Amino acid sequence: MPLLCCPAPPLSFPQPVPIIPNTIPVATKKCSPSDRNGVRHQIGTLFAITGMVFGIKPERCSGLSGFPKKFGELISWEALNDILASHRLVPPRLCLSRSGKYLPFEDYSRPRAPGDHRSIINDRLVGQLRDGATLTINGVDECHLPVRRLAVDCERKLQARVVVNLYAAWTAVEGFGVHWDDHEVLIIQVAGQKLWRLYGYTEKWPVDRESPGAKTPPSTSPIWESTLSQGDALYIPRGCWHTACAAEGPSLHLTLGWTCPTGLAFINWLQQSLKAVELFRRDIPLLSDGSVRAAWMQDIRRALEDTLSSESLFEDFAGFWNGEAEPRQSFILPWTEGRQVPLKPDTVISLAAPRPLQLIKAGDDDVFEVLVNRRHIRLVPSAASVLRFLSTECPVALQKLHEEFEGILSRVQLDEFIAGMLDNGVVQLTL
Repeated sequence: MPLLCCPAPPLSFPQPVPIIPNTIPVATKKCSPSDRNGVRHQIGTLFAITGMVFGIKPERCSGLSGFPKKFGELISWEALNDILASHRLVPPRLCLSRSGKYLPFEDYSRPRAPGDHRSIINDRLVGQLRDGATLTINGVDECHLPVRRLAVDCERKLQARVVVNLYAAWTAVEGFGVHWDDHEVLIIQVAGQKLWRLYGYTEKWPVDRESPGAKTPPSTSPIWESTLSQGDALYIPRGCWHTACAAEGPSLHLTLGWTCPTGLAFINWLQQSLKAVELFRRDIPLLSDGSVRAAWMQDIRRALEDTLSSESLFEDFAGFWNGEAEPRQSFILPWTEGRQVPLKPDTVISLAAPRPLQLIKAGDDDVFEVLVNRRHIRLVPSAASVLRFLSTECPVALQKLHEEFEGILSRVQLDEFIAGMLDNGVVQLTL
C-alpha cells in the first residue's frame, strides 16, 4: 500500500488490547531514559506497530501500554507552568472548555490597561480548572522545543503536517463531549490517567461535518472503554466518535494530529495540471445537439484515461504534496543572508524541508529539479548528491560534509551551496 494512503477505518472493531503490555517496545530497549531521542524512537515504534507508516491496515484503534516515564522528556507540569507564565496565550492558542462548550475568554482574563489586550488572571483560570474545565494549548509544538522536535520527526515519517495539542484536566467532567476529529489522532498520556470511550463511526472517511452521516453521534453505548495511564498511547482514526475525561486526579496528555491526503486532494491537484491541456480549457458544448455532446464526452474520457495512465502520476502527486509543505520557522539572526553566516567545521547542518525530498531528472539536460518549500530548485548532479546525502545523514557537521565530497566539490563551493540552500529554506544550521 502506498505510504501516502492511510487505510480505511472499519465501521466496527473489537476491543483493542495493549499491543506490547507493560514492556518497553523492542526497538527502544537500547534507548536510555536520558537519551533525548528515546521518546521519538518509541513513537516511531508505535507508528510501525499501528501500521500508520508501513501501510498495515489497523483493524481497530490501537493502544500501546508503556512504562510510566516514557513521555516525561516531552513535557511536564513544570514545563506547562513555564509556558503559561512566559507566553502571551489567548484564544485560539489557549482555550478552556467544559461539557462540550468553550468558556468565554472574558471569564478568566482582563485587560492590563484600558484598551490593552487581555491577559489571563491566574486565580480565575485555576478556579475554572477546579470546577471541571479542561485546559487546551493548541499547537504546543510551537511553544516547547522537545515537542517541536517530536512533531518534526513525525511529519517526516507520516508525510503530513503534524500539530501537537496539550490537554490538562482535573475532574471527571468531559471537556468536549462526544465528537469526532477530521484528522488522525495519536494520544500520548504524559501524566495522570484519562478515561476514553469510543463509539465507532457513523460515516466512513468523513470530510464534511455538515453531511447527514456525520452530524449525529451513535446512540449506542461505547464499543470500547479504557483508562490510559502515564506512559500509555492510543491511536484514534479520523471519524471515530469519542470522548474523554480525567480518571483520578490531574491528567496531562498530548495529541498528535495530522491530515492525510485524500482522493479529493489528488483530484484538486490533477485539475490544476489539466489547465495545460487545451481540451479542458474549451467551453462545454451546452447548446449543441446530442451527437456533439457525446463526441465531447468521448474526447474528455480519452484525455482523462491518457492522463491517468501515466506511470509517474502518483509520484508526481507525492512530489507536489511534499514539496508544497512549508518548513517550521527557523532563524539565523543577526545574519539575514546565508553568505553572511560564519560557517565552521562543527556547524551542524540539517534539512529544514519537513518532508522527504524528491529529486527528478529535468528533461534531457544533466540537471535535477526538486520542489521544496514551494520552490522549484534546479541542481547540477554534484549538488543533487549533496541533498541526497543530507536526506539520509542529517544532522551532520560541516566537516563531515567536506570530507564526504572531497574531490567533487571544493570547500568554497560546498559552503556557497549550503548558504544558497539556507536562503531557500532547504537546510537549517546549528552554530
